[in-house]
Amino acid sequence: QRLAQKIELKNIIWAIVVMACLLLTHILVSMCFLPLAVIYALMSFLKNKTKLPQFLGVLGFVGIFSLLLTAFSWIPLITESKFIHSQLLASGQYNYQSHFLPWRELFYSVWAQSDCGITAMMGVIHWLGVAGVVIVGQNINRMVKGAWRQILFFIGVIGIGMFMTTQASEFIWKASHVVQLFEFPWRFLMCMMFGSSVLIGGLIIACPPRWQRIAAVGLVGLLIIFNLGYCYKVKYQQLHFSDIKTFLTNSLPEDNGSFLPIW
Repeated sequence: QRLAQKIELKNIIWAIVVMACLLLTHILVSMCFLPLAVIYALMSFLKNKTKLPQFLGVLGFVGIFSLLLTAFSWIPLITESKFIHSQLLASGQYNYQSHFLPWRELFYSVWAQSDCGITAMMGVIHWLGVAGVVIVGQNINRMVKGAWRQILFFIGVIGIGMFMTTQASEFIWKASHVVQLFEFPWRFLMCMMFGSSVLIGGLIIACPPRWQRIAAVGLVGLLIIFNLGYCYKVKYQQLHFSDIKTFLTNSLPEDNGSFLPIW
């Protein structure tokens, strides 16, 4: 967004660093968030249409430079996939068809008892926060001109996440091999968490300036209190292996061997 507001060297460097860090965190996270980031940047720049070609050129430069910086990570991923059992990535318990979530679990689910083995709900505070932003959205738009575009965008991000985690999106999973690489539909819960987290920031903006820091600390405190009950592991396993191949095959009980080398 800073780059969209002002094209200068400092913002270009920060954009490159942020995009490179995103590419290095997790390839699937990058595939999910980079399109959203580009759309958001373009949306932020629409106010200044005269410099759109210049902005697109800078955005392309940032993308190419970030890819070059992280080439040591993604080039082996592409070129060396033939040396592992990549055909197993979407098979067995990794098959996406076995991991669609019921709509109800997105609103409430018990820790470790949902269909994905964890909890699929976005969170009580997050849902209340999104509802609050919708209610006070008009006030936020008065304080920040054009805020309604951002509110609608991030509500759309939440909607995409909800849609892609449920069986309603099965036709997209069947049609796209790229989407199948995500393996688990619940990975798109990160879209819901990201969109709701940004929207909740709107509640802080809606507060009088002298109360904004207190509101921010209060929201963080509520998140910690409501989520303390999830900070435990359901069970532990003691594993013993006689040789390296057995260890590699069974070190992760959930693994189907897709990342093991072809012997």
